[in-house]
Amino acid sequence: MQVHSFLHSDTETYTHVLADVQKQVCAIVDPVLDFDAKSGRTGTTSVNEVIEFVREHGWELVYIIETHAHADHVSGAAHVKELLGGQLVIGQHITEVQKTFKQIFNFDTSFRTDASQFDILTDDGETLALGDITITVMYVPGHTRADMAYVAADDEKTVVF
Repeated sequence: MQVHSFLHSDTETYTHVLADVQKQVCAIVDPVLDFDAKSGRTGTTSVNEVIEFVREHGWELVYIIETHAHADHVSGAAHVKELLGGQLVIGQHITEVQKTFKQIFNFDTSFRTDASQFDILTDDGETLALGDITITVMYVPGHTRADMAYVAADDEKTVVF
């Protein structure tokens, strides 16, 4: 198992690449989209570095994992999925956060609160397979009700996102 972390200096947040190098598969955890507050525009420079890193290694992207609904940065998950594929993963309680956000920010009816933007909704104790890495889901509400920790383990080490 290898973990490669990429600091997004504007938000002081990290995007991680978790890889089973033997099986040539990986997951990207919490991809960050660039955001310029003055113009209101987004950019992909930072997340493109992560995408290029995955491509350079020839790894297949299996999962794009969001540990929670982020208030500290804009998610780059849709951009990653468009370019590399993979299944978008988040905790099942995201629907509660979406409903709260819709109400607080007065989003119109086009904003869906059923988590249909995601491919896999995880719950406490479930596991995902990434090659020979087992990723176990832990429900850790706090920052938001949708917070999940993802414990990745193989025969040699364990890491937690």
